Amino acid sequence: MCDLLHCGARCNALHYALRYALRYAPEQVEAPQRALRAAAARIYVTGRPPRGQHASKLGPFVRREGVPLVGGRHSYVHASDESVVLWHAAPPSGASGRWWIGQQKDLAQRRGFVYAVSEAFTPETIEPYARWMVFQPKAKAWREWPQGRDGPRCLAGDEGRAAWEQQAAVAGG
Repeated sequence: MCDLLHCGARCNALHYALRYALRYAPEQVEAPQRALRAAAARIYVTGRPPRGQHASKLGPFVRREGVPLVGGRHSYVHASDESVVLWHAAPPSGASGRWWIGQQKDLAQRRGFVYAVSEAFTPETIEPYARWMVFQPKAKAWREWPQGRDGPRCLAGDEGRAAWEQQAAVAGG
């Protein structure tokens, strides 16, 4: 019988796995929880998508309160169109997850108008180098949204509001 201290080589793998789990598992659980607690209440998706496709789906999003997490993360509703939501969904294959902007009826699904490939726990922490894609309805195909001056960004706080207001001023004038 193993007493987990003096059992010998036959249990070394088990002991190593147990020590690793005891040492690192709390951090692997606590880090996502900290990120979720720190998630912004309002975020702004800015940029100019290729050919202006789905530009109306960008803008301010408000974190949905009192609803279950989607894909282990908060979901957000568009501030001026409640039929548009932002959520995270991971493919069953274990590949990188995606932050989706799509219709309320597609919430938690892997479909929408725009997506960013990212495992970020909150949308405002989507990596600046993340790959963004925009659906082109006429071509029925996805098109990459290139980074750069007009590239996609997901921001929070004063920085997000300022970027959105600047984009709206340019578009309106």
